[in-house]
Amino acid sequence: MIFVARDPALFPDHLAPADPTGAAPLSKGAQELADAAAHLAAHGTPPPADEFKAYSHGSVKDALLTLFHGKCAYCESPAGASSQTDIEHFRPKGRVKEAGDAGIAHPGYWWLAMVWENLVLSCMHCNQGRHQVIIQEDWTPAQIEEAILRGKTVKRGKLDSFPTRDNIWATGPEAGQPVEQALLIDPTVTDPEQHLEWRIDGTLSVLVPRGGSDMGRATIDVLGLNRRWLTEVRMQKLLRLRSLAAKVRKYINRANMAADDQAAQDAIETAKDFLSEFAAECQPQQPYSAIGKQLFNRLLDELTETLT
Repeated sequence: MIFVARDPALFPDHLAPADPTGAAPLSKGAQELADAAAHLAAHGTPPPADEFKAYSHGSVKDALLTLFHGKCAYCESPAGASSQTDIEHFRPKGRVKEAGDAGIAHPGYWWLAMVWENLVLSCMHCNQGRHQVIIQEDWTPAQIEEAILRGKTVKRGKLDSFPTRDNIWATGPEAGQPVEQALLIDPTVTDPEQHLEWRIDGTLSVLVPRGGSDMGRATIDVLGLNRRWLTEVRMQKLLRLRSLAAKVRKYINRANMAADDQAAQDAIETAKDFLSEFAAECQPQQPYSAIGKQLFNRLLDELTETLT
């Protein structure tokens, strides 16, 4: 997961808020919000969640694909066909699972169902509740194999989950609502790097909470960010990056031991080429760039110490 600032240029007109002067016609999003408020006033409850449609317009999905570099906002897996990628409500539109578990009646964040700032792009595995083999950070390869063979799965996925630190949630758009202490990371608001870090040594590419962060732990657990297939795909990237790092070190060492200046310069140039290839793998548009960035920064620190 990486931080992604919402580019105002990507704001979809389909979701434009109502013109406060009333001069402009309502967008689909603004009309839907007005209709939902009218339904609440007439019936005492918001409309069913499946009646919210404005957010699913093609222009909204196109904007989210661009914003999140064609990747899931949560796990950084590449977006597949349209049927494999969801427009996800960070604050759920229909109900809040944790509120229900706590015996609290919560209508869902119906007033945010059509709000651009509440929408992210998500793969189905992160968004929908699915049974997954979740790899624990201290497992051995034998324990992983046993979990797979025995089908030890747990249900994970964002769906209608939105945990808070104090089990207090806003329940309406009106002023005076409580200030929520969300436990999930919204990657357009909070820098995930402050709460998540990678185990980049060993045979597992598991994600762990940085410094014991409760936001990091909740995000990993709710989204299932250490699910089996995801750790395996990330490990493939990590192995490629380790190989590139090894080549950089090899040619830096060769430069240090070169018999003449020309040989040293040639070795340095080759090391730079591999370092550039490594850096390209860490760009935001690349899958699993967060793990690459952490390994790249460690490599730079190592090279800086070696060359000074």
